Amino acid sequence: MQVHQRIEDYKLEELLRCPYRYHKREKNGGAGRRLNWRQHVQYAVGHIVNDYYTLPAEARWPGVVSRLADRRWPAGVKQFQSVEHYERTKLRAVSNLTLFLESEEGARVPMMLFEQWEAYHPDLQVNLSVIFQAVFAEGGPADTGYVIHKYVVNDDDQLFEAYGHLMTVYCSIAFPELPKRIEVLSVLNGKRHIIIPDSGSLGLSLDYMRLISGYWSESSGVKNRKRLTECRSCPFRRECGV
Repeated sequence: MQVHQRIEDYKLEELLRCPYRYHKREKNGGAGRRLNWRQHVQYAVGHIVNDYYTLPAEARWPGVVSRLADRRWPAGVKQFQSVEHYERTKLRAVSNLTLFLESEEGARVPMMLFEQWEAYHPDLQVNLSVIFQAVFAEGGPADTGYVIHKYVVNDDDQLFEAYGHLMTVYCSIAFPELPKRIEVLSVLNGKRHIIIPDSGSLGLSLDYMRLISGYWSESSGVKNRKRLTECRSCPFRRECGV
């Protein structure tokens, strides 16, 4: 029985930031994989969003996001640059999450909330695994349109692009129609990055995912082009030569 490659959306960021490090960690069974402050915050944000939309509408009063954050926020500060960085990050994230979630659209009930789906794409010959954080119906009762919300910590156009392409390709085989919008919501700066997929852009998304599938299976010749601050503490720095 043939085992197909599996592309998981939550690993996209690590792959794009440094394919070399990603493959070394996968090869070593995850050795050297320590969560950084962004990953801790992303984990907390996911719980806050899920908690908020699980509440009945009458319990979503102003200020409830801050209360949920107090319960879900990382307890330790050692992953952060300083105590001030810890406090500043929490303040920004809670403030922007409050704006996103307590908006008019945020009062709606998601049709999907933190559901993980997987589907095989015959053209790419890969299994695509995605997590739908929040999906809302769009339009009237007879309308089958939907909008995908993705809440992220990193403000990275490359990551936004990758997520948009992955979701476009996934939805093209999993659902009768493409989403009307994909909204990537950056919790640290309050930006709302909107992607509108259509049949014309689907081909570009497929080409992009073919490229990604090559990165996913082989790191040779693909290395981080930026000297990121986190590279200084990377356990694979000597081998990589950054």
